[in-house]
Amino acid sequence: MIRLLFLLECDQCEETWPTVVRQRGSIGIQWDEELQNLEFAAEEAGWSGYRGQHACDSCVMEAMSKQNAG
Repeated sequence: MIRLLFLLECDQCEETWPTVVRQRGSIGIQWDEELQNLEFAAEEAGWSGYRGQHACDSCVMEAMSKQNAG
């Protein structure tokens, strides 16, 4: 059995998305699918992901408020 620990980190404030442990009997495309599921769950909670860059919900809200103020 293989266990991997995935951490999704905000590129701005370095906050991490809650730890997710996945296990499968093999490696390969299944891990890519798990990473996509992790990013999707984070986006559902307000995180943003674009071209490999990630921003937590707090940083997204801060950027939106700065944009609306300016």
